[in-house]
Amino acid sequence: MTLTFDADGSWVRFTVADTGIGIEEDDLALIFGRFHRGRNAAEYPGRDLGLAISQSIVDAHGGRIEVISRPGRT
Repeated sequence: MTLTFDADGSWVRFTVADTGIGIEEDDLALIFGRFHRGRNAAEYPGRDLGLAISQSIVDAHGGRIEVISRPGRT
């Protein structure tokens, strides 16, 4: 996993990149919901709150959060 950030005026961009299993396209619209579990993530541990919490924090600060996923790419 790689975490990077850069500043542009009053904005900061954090980027998290990994080579995990990815998120299927059908799940992308749902991943910020509490307890949403992607179909391809059933065998992995977790409570599925991380992205919902992240979105709440970003929203509270007037920011934007988005996900780009490329399943099957390494």
